[in-house]
Amino acid sequence: MSGLSWFSSERVDPPRVKEAKAWIECEMTEQKQHGDHVAIFAEVLAAEIRDEVTTAGEVDVEKLKPMFHAIKEEFITDFKITKHKRYD
Repeated sequence: MSGLSWFSSERVDPPRVKEAKAWIECEMTEQKQHGDHVAIFAEVLAAEIRDEVTTAGEVDVEKLKPMFHAIKEEFITDFKITKHKRYD
């Protein structure tokens, strides 16, 4: 119905979405109920990202253009990316 296609995953049974820019295959280790939400914890078994969204071997957020879920039916798509020095 979505028009998306799929192909086999490497380590888990559910297939991967072929049109995705990155994939993370996980095995659920725990889930905890918090009010009307459920927190899911998992172990990463395999991960892959397309070369077209990397620069010098690292994820390039400008190329990836991720979509973030905000609340309810609201998503964040076109946002300004800023870099800040991290202090340890």
